[in-house]
Amino acid sequence: MNYFKVHPFARMSLYITPILLVCIYLMNIFSPKAAPGEFKSFILAFEFARTVDDTDLLLSGLPARTFKTIETGIYIDFGFMIAYSILLILFLVKSAGLSKSKWLLAGIPLVLVIFFADFSENIYLLKITKFYTTGTKNLTGHILNNLHIITWIKWGGLAIVFLVISVYFFRGNWLHKLASAICFLPFLSGFFAIGNSPLIISIFTNSVFAAFGALIIYSFLYRNKLVERKEKKLILSDRN
Repeated sequence: MNYFKVHPFARMSLYITPILLVCIYLMNIFSPKAAPGEFKSFILAFEFARTVDDTDLLLSGLPARTFKTIETGIYIDFGFMIAYSILLILFLVKSAGLSKSKWLLAGIPLVLVIFFADFSENIYLLKITKFYTTGTKNLTGHILNNLHIITWIKWGGLAIVFLVISVYFFRGNWLHKLASAICFLPFLSGFFAIGNSPLIISIFTNSVFAAFGALIIYSFLYRNKLVERKEKKLILSDRN
């Protein structure tokens, strides 16, 4: 039986998931371990920094080698965002074709917006590190508002994309409904995260990663029953 015919989402996840995992692993390596307050990671606190005091708390007094480490992690994130954007677009295209639900394709422009927001976010983060390494910290103030807006476009956009996918999942069997519930969590928790509580923001961003995990697991578990029956008939006919 042709595995990829029966599991139509599996091929894309098979190719892209290792890239995502390697990028996550490397970004964790190239990121300081200490995170301020209730934030669960340094890079998350950096992305959601709103004031110069926030960036001072994160970056002041760090050695030059640490800044190079942070910047390496940011460069790795460029590869990460390409991989997850391709995964989301392929999933939307494939699911729209299988379900004949063309409205799912409306999520593709939003994925592109997310991609460019993530790209811009990384550029701003690199600018901020450069300000600190060159001693021009006073220049960070005028870009923090832009960074905050772009960061929320990225994370909020991901919550909306997963809301779209959640609606698609909801009408299926138990596997679909479980995936639907997980994919709905980013949209739900995102409302509470708007208040900028570090703990709630961490919960919100973790729910986005959980939704990606649900999407990948679903990709390997989902079977196209119609194709599966046809493949079984072909196997039986060949045996006869």
